[in-house]
Amino acid sequence: MIVVRALLEALTVVNLQYLAQHPETPNLYVARPRYVVSHSSGTEIWQDLAETLRRGEGNCKDFSCIRVAELLREGFTDVVPYIKLASYPDPKKMRPPLMVFHVMVRNGASLEDPSRILGMPRRISYDELRAGPDAAGIENARWGLKEWAAA
Repeated sequence: MIVVRALLEALTVVNLQYLAQHPETPNLYVARPRYVVSHSSGTEIWQDLAETLRRGEGNCKDFSCIRVAELLREGFTDVVPYIKLASYPDPKKMRPPLMVFHVMVRNGASLEDPSRILGMPRRISYDELRAGPDAAGIENARWGLKEWAAA
């Protein structure tokens, strides 16, 4: 998880720099890009603010890193991407459970979920999660859940 956390922080810094260079950029909730489980290319893309606005779509890590950058620009100091791990059992019991991560925003003691605000469904099927690159990346990782949790 330490690598994912570092990548989220790097993406946040890229977004913060973009906002400094382009102060006219609309707020994430004004621009309202569409939430997608996986990008239309079918490949996992770590896209920055400019690319998210250009495509008009993004996922939890894209939205959360944008929102953290916005809040930092507004003067909040205790705000970071927050990673939540979850296990989803196969309803047909044919495959092992999926371990997936979902990224939100921690601002002090409160959590904000930009993906939910931007249209993420309340329930996503096991098959949709399995097709998503975030799930595939964790499921096929060379280390196990114990190592992810410890990172």
